[in-house]
Amino acid sequence: APEHQQRVSFVWFIFFPCNFFMSKLPSGFSSGANVQRAARLADNFAAADVGIKETFKLSATAKWHEQQCVRTLSKSIVRSRDKSEITTEQQCAAKEMLARRSQRLKELYDAEYRQFQIELAEMGLVLEDR
Repeated sequence: APEHQQRVSFVWFIFFPCNFFMSKLPSGFSSGANVQRAARLADNFAAADVGIKETFKLSATAKWHEQQCVRTLSKSIVRSRDKSEITTEQQCAAKEMLARRSQRLKELYDAEYRQFQIELAEMGLVLEDR
């Protein structure tokens, strides 16, 4: 029975410390020094965690922006290539259109010349060959 009573009193002493134990602390320590130190450490770790999260966010944002710049630059290179291809195609189309218009104009002049020859032949006149 005495062992049981000692255990109970020991457990009571852990959960309900008395002033006698508090008075035995070394000088310079308060009763909650360990708790305060643990709280300061926890605060420091929490601040570091926030800083790390912010750093990761900034890093991810910077990486995304760099990728966008690379994509934009590559798109501008593609656009400049496309622009040069379009310019070349427009020049070729202009030459082809000029050739077709010249051909159609020549055909029109030949048709009008024949028609004019027919009309002059009906009047009894003849044009000199070109």
